[in-house]
Amino acid sequence: MKNVYQLLALAIAMPSALDVWSQPQPEGREMGYAVSLAQDNDFPAAIAKAQAACMATIHISTPWRSLRPDAATWDAAVLADLDLINLYFQGIGVKVELQLQVVNMVVDEMPADLTGLPDDDPMVISTMLETLDTLFAHLPDVELAAFNISNESDALWGTNATRYTQFAGFLQAVKPHAKALYGANHNGDTLSVGTTFTSGGLTDPATVTLCQITNSAADHISATYYGIQNDFTVKPPGEVITDLDQLVALH
Repeated sequence: MKNVYQLLALAIAMPSALDVWSQPQPEGREMGYAVSLAQDNDFPAAIAKAQAACMATIHISTPWRSLRPDAATWDAAVLADLDLINLYFQGIGVKVELQLQVVNMVVDEMPADLTGLPDDDPMVISTMLETLDTLFAHLPDVELAAFNISNESDALWGTNATRYTQFAGFLQAVKPHAKALYGANHNGDTLSVGTTFTSGGLTDPATVTLCQITNSAADHISATYYGIQNDFTVKPPGEVITDLDQLVALH
């Protein structure tokens, strides 16, 4: 059974909770956060608060189209941000869980001139391989906890089996290159490469086997899970445990 890579997203940790969150975590687990800018615009302070709350990894994502608007164009500002990410998080000893969005929920984030092509089209694959060359050239030092390509794609693909199969072919084609580039930067260290689906997509009888097709090409399983009811109220802890047990059992 593959490990379930659970993404925990907290914008800010309340001071009253720090004593609870800062307790040592069980062996083999790491606490990860997505840290956004606080109202005072003091990002280092927000990072320090998250570290005090046991943050070992931080979730950072970028759309492929933001990095590369088309196959001939790179966004210099995004490349500069990658340089800062590399220096800053390597310097404070925090790993990055990096997500490059080919799809983000229901939005196609391919470079504009690739839009409409199948994910496993040779042009899409070759453009991604070139993208990975540049991406890892700007991230030579920071340690990656995982690398996920696309986010919640099942929201766009629905029950279209062709899309899951095409993306599996795409992932199989680009994964070895990402792993080789990271290993060259980090003395042969292994990079875990996968994609992120919703927990609903991973457990719904209509899509569970489709997600498994794609995840057969992945090193890990990544899921977004919010623990809320349909009316956006928080589920009781017992229901959350049941949901996560179901997810693990199916994958």
